[in-house]
Amino acid sequence: MKLMTITTVASVSAVQVLACSNDSQYENFINDINDSEKNNTAFFGFLGSADSQESIALYDIFSYLNQSINNQKSLWQNWITEQDATIKNAGLTNIYLKAYQGPPHDPKPSDPIDSFWNDKNISWQKNIFNWVYGNTKGNSNYHTPQGVSEVTEIEVKKDDKDNDMFKNLPIVFIIKKGQLITAGQNWISTESNRPQKIEAVKTFVLTNLFLPS
Repeated sequence: MKLMTITTVASVSAVQVLACSNDSQYENFINDINDSEKNNTAFFGFLGSADSQESIALYDIFSYLNQSINNQKSLWQNWITEQDATIKNAGLTNIYLKAYQGPPHDPKPSDPIDSFWNDKNISWQKNIFNWVYGNTKGNSNYHTPQGVSEVTEIEVKKDDKDNDMFKNLPIVFIIKKGQLITAGQNWISTESNRPQKIEAVKTFVLTNLFLPS
């Protein structure tokens, strides 16, 4: 089984020295979508900012689940193995966790939402959001998010150019065989303990990915 990775922007310096409006993470996102279609896989992904405590908490649990243990399978890979029959019955070969996390800012902004959206060093955050939010409309494969009560349908507000933008982070979504099947905003409380956070990830995947056609 392939080693699962998290796609992320790991540091401020690695991003902000690049040309204005770097879009590399959107390209990675599109590659992940194409790979899921080509290889009959799915992934639970999220768009977040390292200035947002809710995004940090979800990023940390993705990292924890994806990390290799003593050069062996990760906790997520072990769980995927346990779900082998369910995954195969759904016509899938694997399920991944993918994070598209924006860099922290120094000093930390008072409004992480606007700061992330208006970061002039990158454009990938807007393009990922536009792809996800755009595919919640007129998409027969899409259904409203279920299983985790804190996750609600995406609500938008207008930016200074009258474009739709997110009101809350993280934006969570599941893509199956190249198609968006659910998306929402928010996640469980950052005060939740680790077992609760792990269970929420599993529940969100199981509930939304394996709904009857």
